Amino acid sequence: MILLELFKRSNVAHGLTMNKGKYNSDDLWNAIDNDSEMDVWIILGCDVDPNVGRGPNTPLHRAVEFGDVGMVWRILVYGGDKDALNSDGRTPLQLAVHLGKDKITHLLDYARTNDVKHATAATWQEHMSYG
Repeated sequence: MILLELFKRSNVAHGLTMNKGKYNSDDLWNAIDNDSEMDVWIILGCDVDPNVGRGPNTPLHRAVEFGDVGMVWRILVYGGDKDALNSDGRTPLQLAVHLGKDKITHLLDYARTNDVKHATAATWQEHMSYG
């Protein structure tokens, strides 16, 4: 019940549009641009493709630019392509290194060889406290 209430508040707070009861990639991009990790989590949980690019980036690249470790984690868990290239030819990991985002670099490096979808809360805490 609490999650449903958060879901409703989330939609109202950010003006997300629903398409026949389902979210779309525009909603995902709006949530990322509004830096709303909760909305990203909800939208990705509704089977929105986490790899639909807009402009020069994928959603994962954009989350890296924002420097939001939690959002990067959520996108990875829902299938964000950690090897996708942006228009500059950089993967999300290369972008994180380029931008000096140490925590995200550490997380993306971990994700290269580990299954983040089934990682434990302890693993998540390790990445949040890194650096």
